Amino acid sequence: NMYYTRALQLQPSSGNPHNQLAVIATYNSDDCEAIYRYFRSLCVSKPFLSAKDNLKILFEKNEQKWKTLMTQ
Repeated sequence: NMYYTRALQLQPSSGNPHNQLAVIATYNSDDCEAIYRYFRSLCVSKPFLSAKDNLKILFEKNEQKWKTLMTQ
């Protein structure tokens, strides 16, 4: 985690460190942080384009959780 944070300091225009931090947030079940980081990885001058697919997967997963909660 600290290495990706350092990478952001060294290359703030790169989306890759944000994407990696989003992946870590996903493993930690911190969906809000993951969404933030995926968006940030897309909104820099050198975006990490795969983050769009990762973000879509995360939203789909959350939609399924929502549907499950609504049927209980």
